Amino acid sequence: MNDPTTAIQVIDQLHTLLADLAPRVDPSPARTDSEGVTRLTMAEWGFRDVLDLCVDEIAHWGASSIQVPRRLDLMLEQLSATASPKHREALEEKRFQVAQRPGRPSLPRSLLAPRRHREPSWQQGQARALRRPILAHRQRPWLSPSR
Repeated sequence: MNDPTTAIQVIDQLHTLLADLAPRVDPSPARTDSEGVTRLTMAEWGFRDVLDLCVDEIAHWGASSIQVPRRLDLMLEQLSATASPKHREALEEKRFQVAQRPGRPSLPRSLLAPRRHREPSWQQGQARALRRPILAHRQRPWLSPSR
């Protein structure tokens, strides 16, 4: 992937598209008339096909980036929350495939379970930082105000 920031923007747009498709049932390939007689059978793209098209190439070329696999994983996790049961299975399989890409560390399926909400680490440390007195000028004399 040449530019991870552009890849992230593309992933965000694909997330919007897939979020619209994930809860829906795949359409039937058979088209019937008003009497219920099948008049046409078409090769339909299912959700799994669209998911493969949206994720595989970005996952392949963005595997060496730090941001791209993380954002793909987050997108797939969030889509699983609203997807139909059939599509949820496809999303979990794709999530596992993205985590197992060459160049990425192998992760067991147990680590790919949905994340629980935690307070961000910077907020946890913020209270401790506020309690510490600021002693920068004592520890580094060159930072003290001129005398």
